[in-house]
Amino acid sequence: MKNYNLLILLLLFFSYNNYAKEINNFANTNWIFDNVSKIDAYGKNNEDTRKVLRSTNEHINISFTDHDTIIIQNNISQNQVVCNKPYSVRLNTPLDYFYSEATVDLYNAILAKQNEVFANQIKIIKTGLNDNCMRPYEELIENNERLIVIDNFYLVFFKKAANSSLKQ
Repeated sequence: MKNYNLLILLLLFFSYNNYAKEINNFANTNWIFDNVSKIDAYGKNNEDTRKVLRSTNEHINISFTDHDTIIIQNNISQNQVVCNKPYSVRLNTPLDYFYSEATVDLYNAILAKQNEVFANQIKIIKTGLNDNCMRPYEELIENNERLIVIDNFYLVFFKKAANSSLKQ
């Protein structure tokens, strides 16, 4: 009986370990700014806000190390490292993440303007509870091979850099 319990425990451990590696396939990848959504979550387009978000994020580089660390750098800032923290990844449906069908619909409307939709499962990349990166980078969403940061109700999109090695 003791061996049986040990075998089950080992199988669960290795199954979880493989599952965790499968959803956390960000190691050794780099992401660069792509664009800012055309509208915010309320359907409004404020070009001044979009311009600020573009200028704030166009010099941001997001890297994931092979040691479960996220490094976010601003390539024009004097203090270039915005964040250098351990991170975790979890799978969620958009509804589980946003907690409301209405909120999912708001953000789906933004994605529709980008000719995109939420995948059935999105990946939430989060820094430690007591060790967050500064806003808005404390939580990232990976959807259809793009990273998304929510800032001022706009979606800021990052794409995988050409020299990145993300395996999907």
